[in-house]
Amino acid sequence: MKNLYTGLFLFFSIGLFAQATTGYGIKPIPFHQVKLTDDFWQSRIESVQEVTMPLTFEKSEETGRIKNFEIAAGQQEGSFCTVYAFDDSDVFKSIEGAAYYLQTNKDDKREAYINEVIAKIA
Repeated sequence: MKNLYTGLFLFFSIGLFAQATTGYGIKPIPFHQVKLTDDFWQSRIESVQEVTMPLTFEKSEETGRIKNFEIAAGQQEGSFCTVYAFDDSDVFKSIEGAAYYLQTNKDDKREAYINEVIAKIA
C-alpha cells in the first residue's frame, strides 16, 4: 500500500511540475499547416481521400444510415433502416474526416455533398 501512495504522489507531483514549467520552447501548430509529402505517407493520404472517404459515405447511403436522418426529419416515409441505434455515429465520423480533408484541400463537389448530409442531420 505504501508503494501505491508513493507512486500516486510521484505521478501527481510530476504532473503539477509539468504544468508549472511552460518555457520549454515547443509550440503546437494548426494541423492544416502540416504537409506530409514523403512517398510513404502521401500515398496513404491520397488513398484515404480518393477511396476510403467516398466509400464511407457510399456505405452510409447503401445501409440506410443517411436515410435514417431523412426519416427523422420527415423528408421520407419509413422506419429505422439499420440494426443499431448508434449507426449515426458512422456518418458523424465520416463528416469529421471530410471536414479535416476540406481544411487542406479545395473540393467544391465534396463540400457540397457534405453540406447536403449536414442539412439532413440538422
